[in-house]
Amino acid sequence: MYRSENAGSRLGLASRVVTILCLCRATGAAILQSASNERMYTYPRTGQYKYVAHISSKAGFCTASILNKDWVLTAAHCLYFREKQIGDRDVRIFAGIVNYERPSRETSHETMSVKLEVHPDFWYKVPSKYDVALVKVRDPFEFGEFVGSIEVSGEEWPQNNVTMKCFTLGFGGFYSTAPATTVLKRLERTVTHSERACPCAKRFQWKRIACVEEDGANLMCEGDDGGPLVCDKKVRGIAHMIWNRANCAGVSYPLNKCVGSPDKGLSVFMFLCPMNDWLRSVVPEVPPTPISCRAPPPLHTYNLLLVILTLNIILTHYNIVL
Repeated sequence: MYRSENAGSRLGLASRVVTILCLCRATGAAILQSASNERMYTYPRTGQYKYVAHISSKAGFCTASILNKDWVLTAAHCLYFREKQIGDRDVRIFAGIVNYERPSRETSHETMSVKLEVHPDFWYKVPSKYDVALVKVRDPFEFGEFVGSIEVSGEEWPQNNVTMKCFTLGFGGFYSTAPATTVLKRLERTVTHSERACPCAKRFQWKRIACVEEDGANLMCEGDDGGPLVCDKKVRGIAHMIWNRANCAGVSYPLNKCVGSPDKGLSVFMFLCPMNDWLRSVVPEVPPTPISCRAPPPLHTYNLLLVILTLNIILTHYNIVL
């Protein structure tokens, strides 16, 4: 009788061990998946990229780049709440940090905005429509070991090579099961810019955007918006949108952690070169737009109607039948 009970105990124990091992294996797989996403990133130390700033308001939080002691560059949609622009003094700016929930008193510079400059041709939630803005800080930055600036590139995209090795910086979270974080992350990117570089881009859009060639699980996440695309140590673009490359229908700002499916999503950046002249009108240090980067001026609806009406009058006057 004693041997029978002992055998039953051993069987019960073995069953529990098998169950635990199965649970551990499943949990381990999830952890490995999360870890594989995390391994795609590196985590800068304080002062390594001292031109990166964190901005927040009732519109949410985004990443920005310091251009000089008075102005930071970000995405225009970061300054919109319920599709309306927020107030000039509504943005909080943190510089000199790598964790926005635990800023260091010794390294950080906290201030508020006093003026917002949004590109005049920006259209909310419309792809490639000048999603660029500048934020003027109330208290000028003091440049030193932990806070500094970065230049905006004044060069066209290399004509003999449609891809460039770049990297992005942002305070966004992770895709899939990996936990959201509050720290700055750096990610290597292979970026393309040409007439056929970005799937779903219209003919009139491609000059103002650049796209990531390979994404996997590397989609933009909530908080990466407005962050810099750095190539050759200069800002060439800022985080703009996520497109659904499968059907060209899903277009969204990365407002809810990471948007879309990682195998179908495409991270899209505003290519700054066509907008340099506007940036330069506010921040004189920005180089002018090269001729090759100049996108055609936006044709608004009333302009188009005026052209059609004028053409109709001319054709009627000369009794021309097409």
